[in-house]
Amino acid sequence: MTKINPISIEQWRVLIDLMRQIQELAPWDRYFEDNVFAIEDPATKEIGYISLMGASGEHYAVCLYRGEEAYNAFRKVHDTMGEGSRFEELLETSMIQAQFDTREYLEKEERAVLRNLGVKVGKYDYLPHIKNFCPGYLPEMIDSAAQAELMMHVLEQSLFVYRRGMEVKDNLSRGNGEQFLLRKTVPVAGGFEWIDSEVEIPDSGCPILTVPNQKKLDEVNSLPMNAPALEVDVFMLTTPVKERGQKAFFPFMFTAVDENTGFAHGFSTLTPEPDISAVYEGVPDLLIDTFKSMQALPANISVRSQKMYELLLPTTNALHIKLEEVTELPMLEEFREEMIEHFNNMP
Repeated sequence: MTKINPISIEQWRVLIDLMRQIQELAPWDRYFEDNVFAIEDPATKEIGYISLMGASGEHYAVCLYRGEEAYNAFRKVHDTMGEGSRFEELLETSMIQAQFDTREYLEKEERAVLRNLGVKVGKYDYLPHIKNFCPGYLPEMIDSAAQAELMMHVLEQSLFVYRRGMEVKDNLSRGNGEQFLLRKTVPVAGGFEWIDSEVEIPDSGCPILTVPNQKKLDEVNSLPMNAPALEVDVFMLTTPVKERGQKAFFPFMFTAVDENTGFAHGFSTLTPEPDISAVYEGVPDLLIDTFKSMQALPANISVRSQKMYELLLPTTNALHIKLEEVTELPMLEEFREEMIEHFNNMP
């Protein structure tokens, strides 16, 4: 097991000081969430995408989306907010947020860090804290020296970019809106220095490529196509599960319901262990198991996300089932709300 070096008190001191400087600068008075710029991690060379939250006056944060997939998830939720997208999708996204919140939103460990630094933890003050969002897991305070080092770079470069941008009214886009400003390092005597560069804005992502389980397909291929049309989805249950010695995670549920009656012909609880890919990789087999249980195939299946469409398309094509991506799944949404209420009311 790789040893994780903890965050030193000096690293915390630097991080909190940088966040206080951002708080005083208040760049959210000038910039919106979609005024994104990129940063190259000097240690790993990974490209991250920095977005500023706070223009609406509801949630103040500097957010680092870690890689193209994370940026695309942010872009999708941002572009479709109010059109059927779910905030839970962001909880499936790899990111770190340097947040400003009142005391009630801080964990005990986060308040302890501030007290150790001599920061007064008032009831109504907006206090700095940093959360790591591991896809499928409950966000937690960053806990490694490497994460702290990365966020020091993020906050330092955010201060530089926002200060400069507020002076010259720079919206951060480059190349006629087709590129982002990229802050990266180059070696110099005794270390490195930060310079401006550019990076192409990520495309919408590569299709999910899955190969159907031929043995399982053979088990249902001869079934009659007289089952009712189905609505199919995988959704997150927003009540986290905490097991002894483990990180708290959000369970997911695969569900296939009759589009007319709402009857659940298939459902299964899934966990993001060891990572979020474990939630989705077995979904095509779960759909085939649903057909096997029904002893029939549907002529039509509806899904409401590109991810589910790409995930199920090879299986539905192999079985000659029409797969359609739609904006709403009314029967499945009723089932989802019932499940969330049930889990929220569990002792």
